[in-house]
Amino acid sequence: MIASHVWCSSGCLRVAGAGGMRNSGLKSGRHAQSAQPRKHFIYSLNLARSAIVCCGLLGGMAAVAQENTVAAKFYRVIEGKVDARTYNGYRRYSASCSRCHGPDGVGSTFAPSLIDPLLDIEAFRRMVREGKRNGSLVMKGFANDPNLSPYIDDVYAYLQARADGALGRGRPTRLGE
Repeated sequence: MIASHVWCSSGCLRVAGAGGMRNSGLKSGRHAQSAQPRKHFIYSLNLARSAIVCCGLLGGMAAVAQENTVAAKFYRVIEGKVDARTYNGYRRYSASCSRCHGPDGVGSTFAPSLIDPLLDIEAFRRMVREGKRNGSLVMKGFANDPNLSPYIDDVYAYLQARADGALGRGRPTRLGE
């Protein structure tokens, strides 16, 4: 049940829910003894305005959620060519990660694939910065590596494009080349 709370002009807190309107008892006023038609009209008008605002907010939140889904893509690939961030991610991945995780993030005999499944960005950042221990296998953290730490999101953009199938194997072509 959704209840709406409205302060009327006489200072009473009015509550509407499935059982209709009632006084909250927080402050006594004219509504405690009698219901005035004008006050009910104002209350209904306020309730209608609240409903319109809530619907507008919910619609706005849905639009934001849809934008966030699009914004969650860290890469941009146009006609097989990648943006600067994704290309830089490829370069950083090739220099720092491919020895263990294999070419193009597909994994190797001793390090897992980074594209199947792709971690969410927060887990990826944490793992790259802090490293990971899995039995006898250890990945060192790269938090203090100036060649990788500032570019973790770029590497993620490259791996995300690979995981989504937007980018094939091998060296990508930059936009503008």
